[in-house]
Parts: sequence; C-alpha cells; structure tokens
Amino acid sequence: MPRGLVKINTARLRDAAAELANERNAAAAQRAIIQNLENLRNRWKHVDSDTFMFRLSELQRDMLELEETMQAYINALNNGAITYEQAQRDVLSTSRNISGAR
Repeated sequence: MPRGLVKINTARLRDAAAELANERNAAAAQRAIIQNLENLRNRWKHVDSDTFMFRLSELQRDMLELEETMQAYINALNNGAITYEQAQRDVLSTSRNISGAR
C-alpha cells in the first residue's frame, strides 16, 4: 500500500460493532441473574446475605459501566463506517465532477 493511503473496510467495522452488540446483549442475561439473586435476598436474611449482596452490587456497577463503554465503542465503530463511506462517496463525486469539467 502506498504511503499515506488509508484503506478502511467498513464491513469489518460494522461486523465488529455487531459482535460487541451481541456481547452487550449477553449482559441482559447477567442482569436477570442479578435480579433473581436480589429476589433471593428477600428470603435469605443473614449477615452473609448482606455481604454477598454488597459484593454483587459492586459487580453490577462494574457491569453497567462496561456496558456503557461497549455501547460507546459500538457507536464509534458504526459512526466510523458511516463517515468513511460518506468520505468515499464525496471523493468519487468530486472526482467525477472534475473529470466532467474538462
């Protein structure tokens, strides 16, 4: 590839975004598990329960932060693909206009 040439495979960007979205969707199942554990807490009253639920809430916060970060990355990948595709269309259009103007 010549120096300075940027080659982007937008399909790969979109595929990566879709894979991340699938992983993020798996987090919904994790949230359901946590909700079930929260429900269990109502029936399991003890110091051990409180300690366990405290640790679980810390994990839940981390999971939510990870989901937000993943979503931001998904958005960046998709927006990057859109931007590169538009830039390619603009370059081709300008090129055609220049060629037609001669």
